[in-house]
Amino acid sequence: MTDHILVIGYGGTGRRAANSVLVLQPGALVTVLDTDLLAVLEATANGATAVLGDGRDGCALDEAAADIAGRVFVAVPDDLSAY
Repeated sequence: MTDHILVIGYGGTGRRAANSVLVLQPGALVTVLDTDLLAVLEATANGATAVLGDGRDGCALDEAAADIAGRVFVAVPDDLSAY
């Protein structure tokens, strides 16, 4: 398991999850994947690595290094977005 944590969706829940990890585990690498450019910019400003893309897209997941993530948080607005 790695210290890489992937957060898919940077709305209220994803933001809290990512920011909690950044505070509680300063050495962890947090990557945020979101479709909203403003969310990506905010995540970057808060100390995360951020990728603009959709969590259902294999290329975006590759860019976010999902394959090496020790943990993945999926924080999307509704169940249909998680498929």
